[in-house]
Amino acid sequence: MCATVTAAMGAFAVPVTGLPAYSPYLKGTIEALNDAVEEMFLVSLPRYTGRQKLTGGRLADPDAA
Repeated sequence: MCATVTAAMGAFAVPVTGLPAYSPYLKGTIEALNDAVEEMFLVSLPRYTGRQKLTGGRLADPDAA
């Protein structure tokens, strides 16, 4: 796909330059904020798939909306 994108952008005379790979260790503040949102906010939402389960794999309130 990279060659296809480069060819398409070349047709429009748009210069294509490679960017460095994503490095989460360079963005500590943002990563900490994302972790805090997931740990504090998202787990309280109903039907959140990553929240803790009771023994046996059941959700605490399976009938919650």
